[in-house]
Amino acid sequence: MKKTFLLFITSLFFLTSCIGSNNKEASSINEAAISAPLRDQSEGMKILQKMIHLYGSISIGDPRTPSFIEGRYFDDENYIVFQVRGDSSSIRDSIKKIAGSNLFRLEIIKEGVYSQKELKKILYNMHKRLSNINDDILKENIIGSGISTHNIYVTFIRDTPEMRKAFREKVSDSPAIKFESSINAKENNSVYPNDTLGISLKPEFSVYADTASTVSIILINNTNEAIGCGEHYSVTYQDDNGRWYDLPINGNAFDILHLVSGKSYFRAHAFLYPRINNNKPGKYRFFYDINLKPGYEGINKIKMMTEFTLTDDYNAVKNAKQIEIPYTNFTI
Repeated sequence: MKKTFLLFITSLFFLTSCIGSNNKEASSINEAAISAPLRDQSEGMKILQKMIHLYGSISIGDPRTPSFIEGRYFDDENYIVFQVRGDSSSIRDSIKKIAGSNLFRLEIIKEGVYSQKELKKILYNMHKRLSNINDDILKENIIGSGISTHNIYVTFIRDTPEMRKAFREKVSDSPAIKFESSINAKENNSVYPNDTLGISLKPEFSVYADTASTVSIILINNTNEAIGCGEHYSVTYQDDNGRWYDLPINGNAFDILHLVSGKSYFRAHAFLYPRINNNKPGKYRFFYDINLKPGYEGINKIKMMTEFTLTDDYNAVKNAKQIEIPYTNFTI
């Protein structure tokens, strides 16, 4: 099932979608003798369009939406499902008359199950309280929230019992809230080149403090053709046994394409979230996708990597050497 959610970076909220689940007792779905899966969601979209034409809106929370509709979503068989309260037979007849179709399903909301209308109110109050708390680490760790079919989910950079407890105590302890992590941190021994096809990727300084919030990475384009890069990246760290693991970071980013002209460079930044990850001194890797102009033997995109070091020797950080950059920065 699908879910609609709000992502927030600092104080801004953005709309997107994901997959959700509910561990409460499921409310009943009136199948109306419909059992065969639909090929796609086109029939449901036609029903929605006809209802919007009549009512003006069927968005949850809009006063023009019929009061008996408390949510809507597409199920796994491509049927549009309306979350409703009241006389299901009467509601079904009403929707069927408007839509001219019976290819929809009703979910009768029962006690103990949250409708999207109820979840939207809980989410609003949750965001309001979150904006007023003084726990900056908790705020930094939360990178997404929103509603699924029957629950509110909160996405942490690093999902820990301590963070859940802080959230329950300071923001909301609603049983509708489910927690998740932005990255399923796992072993990742991936290795890619840091210099290939006339393109190189290097940390700007020889060493960084283990308390550093950001690390600067320099992409140098030694070719005569423009290349592209974006805002998405990933980071891994090496543990005491020499194994590499994904570092939890905020994976949300705008899909922006930076064009790096030939014989120029681009400065990227890796955010490490030291207050959340408690980063230790050692080796780290930065991974970056590079878009190429068609012509490199049919290769349009390559992945590159560079290593950098974090240290607790802060005198070494003060004396860290900056790499030589041979070109003037020029991006489009």
